[in-house]
Amino acid sequence: MRLSGFLATLLALAAGSIHAQTYPNQPVKLVVTYPPGGGMDVMARVLSAPLQARLGQPVVVDNRPGASGMIGAEHVAKAPGDGYTLILAPADTHSINPHVYKNIRYNALTDFEPVALLGELPMTLVVNPKLPANSVAEFLKYAASNPGKVTFASWGIGSSSHLAMETLILQSNLKMTHVPFTGAAPAIAAVMAGTVDSMMVTLPTSEPQHIAGKVRIIGVTPIQRPAGAPALPAAGMPPHLAAWIGILAPAKTPAAVVERLNKEIRGAMADPAVRAGLTKAGLEVATTNGTPAEFGKFLKTQDELWGKTVREAQISVDLK
Repeated sequence: MRLSGFLATLLALAAGSIHAQTYPNQPVKLVVTYPPGGGMDVMARVLSAPLQARLGQPVVVDNRPGASGMIGAEHVAKAPGDGYTLILAPADTHSINPHVYKNIRYNALTDFEPVALLGELPMTLVVNPKLPANSVAEFLKYAASNPGKVTFASWGIGSSSHLAMETLILQSNLKMTHVPFTGAAPAIAAVMAGTVDSMMVTLPTSEPQHIAGKVRIIGVTPIQRPAGAPALPAAGMPPHLAAWIGILAPAKTPAAVVERLNKEIRGAMADPAVRAGLTKAGLEVATTNGTPAEFGKFLKTQDELWGKTVREAQISVDLK
């Protein structure tokens, strides 16, 4: 029995080695868990062309939106571990949803192989310009003097937008009222209109409205701003609110294939034009956690971090 098990392991390793030597010999599918035209879709398309050139095979962007990203994530979790189906994953699908949804149909840590961390999306705290707060400290003071009356929008219950604000609320011991929407656009529109007071939202969504005077950015997670970009306040913002973006493969994808993908993704991202495209889409490109093993450790830390916020804020949703 032991011998047969040993032989099976050798055969599996040999098969993996042969697969890695011939990989890739067909198109690679990159699943995006949001609709075409959004920030995630733009990042996928910025990366797909140079990655295609480096792999020598088409890299096809496959949009599978719905259920807070879980439709696309479940699809990849059930795909063969051969390196031909990948996911451009946000923190929502892999660090947040597993703690928010009771009957989620994939395991974010065991059903995937970490391939490459692309970077993080800076989060901003915005308020309606009429709200008497020009800094995070003033906002917290105003919310403390009006318990339960200050409202905040998000792009959905249990989203990174929701949990980012809950993190600030928990660490400041505040009471605020959550007003969820089905997307970032209607949520920030409500803040602009003044029907909701505030919101945690990614920088690419908030900055144009801030420049136009329709919302006021009073806090941003610490980031490296491009030369010439307007300065934004960072004081008072929790440092870990940025939402990560990375590429993962199904579990049991051969290590050699994962390493090849990591090498080519990092090579593509080293191109200044690609980095500029990703930055324009709102990504702060990662400078650490570059190997698959480092990315895996990062994912475990993020799982614990967001899980703690979900538990303390007592957020739970049943899937239908």
